[in-house]
Amino acid sequence: MAPSSLMIYSGKKFWQYKDHFFVGGLAITYVSILKLKDQKVVNESKLAAEMGERIRQIKEDPSTGDIYFSTDSGKIFRFK
Repeated sequence: MAPSSLMIYSGKKFWQYKDHFFVGGLAITYVSILKLKDQKVVNESKLAAEMGERIRQIKEDPSTGDIYFSTDSGKIFRFK
């Protein structure tokens, strides 16, 4: 996976992702969204896999709950 960043989401804007882990990957080239229960992954989904870009950083805007991520190529994206 070669994780590059990790964020635990507050659920402020996307309530269904409250307390999910958002993990950026350098080797997997997508954002992995993980739900943990009893220290085990119980649900995993992928975002931005079609881009094929290495994910450098993931951040949540504390005022709006928007989720931003950046790639190796210097692009910045926002999840909608």
